[in-house]
Amino acid sequence: MMYSYLASQAESIDSAVFYSDKGITVGVQHYPDYWAMTGDAFSAKGYLYQDFQKYDSALVYYYKADSCFYSGNRDEDANYWYWINRRNIASAYFRMGRYDTTIILLEEYRERCRRNGMRSAVSLTYLAKSYVAIGDSGSAEKIYLENLEDCRKANGAQSNEYSNALWVLGDFYSRFGNYVLGIEYFNKALVVDEKRGNPNSLNSIYTLIQIARNYEAIKDTMSANLTFREAISRSNSTPAPIGYTYRAYGAFLERTGNISQAILNFRRACLTDSISKGASSVDYVNALEDYASFCLRQNNLKEADSAYAILVPIKINLYGEISIQCAYTYLSVSELLRRSGDLVLALDTALKAQQYIVLRAGSQHPLYRSAILAIVNTFSEGLNRPELAVAYAHELYTIDSVLTPNNVSRMSVNTGNLGFYHRKAGQF
Repeated sequence: MMYSYLASQAESIDSAVFYSDKGITVGVQHYPDYWAMTGDAFSAKGYLYQDFQKYDSALVYYYKADSCFYSGNRDEDANYWYWINRRNIASAYFRMGRYDTTIILLEEYRERCRRNGMRSAVSLTYLAKSYVAIGDSGSAEKIYLENLEDCRKANGAQSNEYSNALWVLGDFYSRFGNYVLGIEYFNKALVVDEKRGNPNSLNSIYTLIQIARNYEAIKDTMSANLTFREAISRSNSTPAPIGYTYRAYGAFLERTGNISQAILNFRRACLTDSISKGASSVDYVNALEDYASFCLRQNNLKEADSAYAILVPIKINLYGEISIQCAYTYLSVSELLRRSGDLVLALDTALKAQQYIVLRAGSQHPLYRSAILAIVNTFSEGLNRPELAVAYAHELYTIDSVLTPNNVSRMSVNTGNLGFYHRKAGQF
């Protein structure tokens, strides 16, 4: 247990792995009969790798823990450690984008909770998100409503848990286009949060932003604008103002065509978070990334280049270069380079992003297709690498044949690209 704690507090993955291995060694060598202690050490190492986005490695140790817990107590229903670890396994698959496997594991966990009269709120949330990911919104809605009722019965209608369940339903309905019902559930969550104390809480501010976005979606621009400004006002009344409110408002202003005010708000977000959170914080990184992306969308390539030059080293320091977070940014940098005419460097950067995505999360991660598309786009601009172009155009065609076979426009473009690169490579 001590080594698991030290691993969780370590600042680098190397030192974290060192302490985690110490815990495993102690468990295996000195407490062979204490299967729960050994299993917990394996599970802690799995969680450690998951925290660093190394999901394949996480699963290796989660399954070792699984074996320990199961061999120690084969009465599955009574084996608390076994089921907690199964939930960890499901969460790793979820983050890898393997939603079918996640559903199988969490439905088993859900049934176990039913048999034993236990709540499974966290697992229900991941289960519902997995159903959404595979397009089964009906199953997801039933799970979210079940979770709402569970939270009300267990914690009361004024609890933080109940407020969160209301918010999740508001978010669910909003994502599926029922914005009015989304506003209704967001407002219910807002009322609960305000009754519980501080109206300027993070929950209240974030809920106001969601309500504003829903007003925008139903073309009530005036209500959206007023609600965004209310969120900013509440944020600025706190000891640590939130740059995210300016980012959200800036995006709204951009969408409504007020570009000059959008620029000011994106810049205010960066300034606010650099002061309030620190220039190496995740909040500042997110604000700077939003600003860089905004500049790229506005084709302000010089300003985008300056922003990414600051952003990339900070993200490498925060997450490590071989990470999903850095891969995401490298795809944007590749787009910047492509628009600037440096197709060779654009291709190299997109290939690097693809490699990092595969290393960290595998080719099933949603960002993998974006990387393949970024690579193909460099060839569309005229980069003369015909055999490589054929390989990646074929990969994009294969991905879309599985993910969006009925998207006629997308498949038509893919077919045209594939034929063009084949001819260019002299393969027809």
